[in-house]
Formats: sequence, structure tokens, C-alpha cells
Amino acid sequence: RELAALGVTSTADLTTHTMALYVASKGPKANPNTVNGLLSAASAACTYAVEEGWLARHPAWRRVRLRKSPAVRNRPCAYEEMGRLLDHLSTRARQGRWEDRRLCALVWTFALTALRLNEALYLKLEDLDLVGPRPSLMVDPRRRLKTEGSAARVAIPDQLVKVLRGWLPYVGSEWVFPGVRRRGPWTGGSPGYKPIDWLRRAAAEVGIAKITWHSLRHAFGTYALEHW
Repeated sequence: RELAALGVTSTADLTTHTMALYVASKGPKANPNTVNGLLSAASAACTYAVEEGWLARHPAWRRVRLRKSPAVRNRPCAYEEMGRLLDHLSTRARQGRWEDRRLCALVWTFALTALRLNEALYLKLEDLDLVGPRPSLMVDPRRRLKTEGSAARVAIPDQLVKVLRGWLPYVGSEWVFPGVRRRGPWTGGSPGYKPIDWLRRAAAEVGIAKITWHSLRHAFGTYALEHW
């Protein structure tokens, strides 16, 4: 749709001049890595066109590619910061608000299992085993997983068993972490009410300036062997 707005009707129209206009249309604040990724997507279409004999040669567009932005290291929270955050969330959960209970259980699950975001958000009650001799949860292969190898049974430490047992009576859904209407998993929300927004607000309340769900995964890898 974006290329069509510039008058592109086929891969033959994807000239250096056209792609320069396309890059300029993204504006000065566009992420260079994202723009270059879009150029690569268009390049893949050109590769297919050349293979099928619809395009004489593959355009390079080297002059219009942007300089990559420097990689940002995903710094895990310090161990002391993780402790403050988990204690803070537990205190808020005890005050009885449903949304605070949900966030508490979700962050504890991330901190003590190192699941990916969708692996946690798409958990169902049937995936949990909190009463057996070895408590665990099942990352189900039928859900939206990043890789097939992600499907596995994950052990749950005693601290997390206690948190989840305290949360489950309030769930009101087949999903472990449902949206406010309890009809599906908590995978979206309006601006300010998405899972990452709730996480960042809670972290800011205990003095943690930067945090992501992925940084919690990194924190597990950093501290599990030494502390947990």
C-alpha cells in the first residue's frame, strides 16, 4: 500500500529514485533498521521477479539504505531491583485490585521461568500443574510459539507456586492471564493499558527506569544459577 501510493504498480517501478522517495516518506524519526528491513522485503519481491523472468536485473538500492542505528544492549534488572519489584507487586496484589493481582502473577511467572511473552500470555489453566510432586507448566505447541522447540514442560519453583495459587481463584477465565473481559488472553489493550505499560509503571514506582519483558527473561538467565 505504501509503495502503491508512490505510483508503483510492479517491481519494474522499484527504481533507485522511487525507493529514495519511499525512504524519505518515512520521515526523519523513522528507525533506520526498520526502514532497511522494509527495503529488504521489497528486495525479496524483486528477487522473485528476476527468477520468474519478469525483471531484467535485481536493483541494489545501496545509495538509499540508511546507516544502521547502534545496537542497544538489553540490560537485565539488578538482582536487588528484581527483589524490589516483586515485593512491590506482591504488596499491591494484597490490596485486592484484580488488575494488580494479574500483573503480580504475570511478572513473577516471567521472573522465575524465563518464558517469552506469548508463551506466558497464552497459558491456559489446563497447562498448570501446581499439585504434583514436581509443579510445572506446559508451553503448549498449539499456541503461538516462536519456535517448535519452545514447546516444553517448565518447572515451577515453590515461590511461584504460592503466587499462582493466590491468583487462580480470581482469574475468571480459561486463560491464566486474561484481558479485563476474561474472554481471551491479555495480548492487547488501549494505549497505556497494555502489559508493557503496566510493567513499566510498576517498575517506575520502585525506581527502575528501564524495563521490558525481554529484560526479565535476561534477568532469569543472569541470576537463576546463583540465586534461584
